[in-house]
Amino acid sequence: MNFEIKTHYFDDTTSLLKAAQKHTTERESNWRGAYASVYDLGDRVMKVSDGDDLGYLSYLETMSELKINNRHLPVIYEVDYYRLTDEARKECYMYRHTEKIVTYLEKLKQPPKKARRTYDKSGNLIKSSWPAVHNWTAALGRYLDWTNSSYSHLSLEHQELIVLLRIAEEHYATKYPKDYGRFDLHAGNALLRGKTIVVTDPLS
Repeated sequence: MNFEIKTHYFDDTTSLLKAAQKHTTERESNWRGAYASVYDLGDRVMKVSDGDDLGYLSYLETMSELKINNRHLPVIYEVDYYRLTDEARKECYMYRHTEKIVTYLEKLKQPPKKARRTYDKSGNLIKSSWPAVHNWTAALGRYLDWTNSSYSHLSLEHQELIVLLRIAEEHYATKYPKDYGRFDLHAGNALLRGKTIVVTDPLS
């Protein structure tokens, strides 16, 4: 994973928003969440996040610094971080919400979200199973939450992923202590590359 986060500094919110909005002018988002909107660019997508999504920013900063190639990490091409200068931040109470993180990354697919249910001829439920992404993220989440648990029996790529996610959490807690959240790894924060599950946003 080899990408850099390009930080663009602004002295006022008007200039910042004008620069950030050039990416989204005349585009309709394909998906909109609490902190971000996603735009389809053809061979890739563009994710525009609010600057107060510091868990996501910490995840990006950790991947950019460590440059680990792991198939469960998203392929990221470029990141533009639009933020106010430290002096301008003092004059803007809601500066984090104004700032923007623009990520260009590979196009991934949404995994199945609903459980599969099998019924007998009388309509009685005889079997229920969650899609693999639910089980995979839940299992990985347990290793992340149980700090003393051993995961040496896992594949090297899974061990590497756990280490990177823990480093991202430590980075989050150290760099943004006032906003520090927690791991937020679940099926809604993972996408698919073929049959490979990709962790897109593991911190809240």
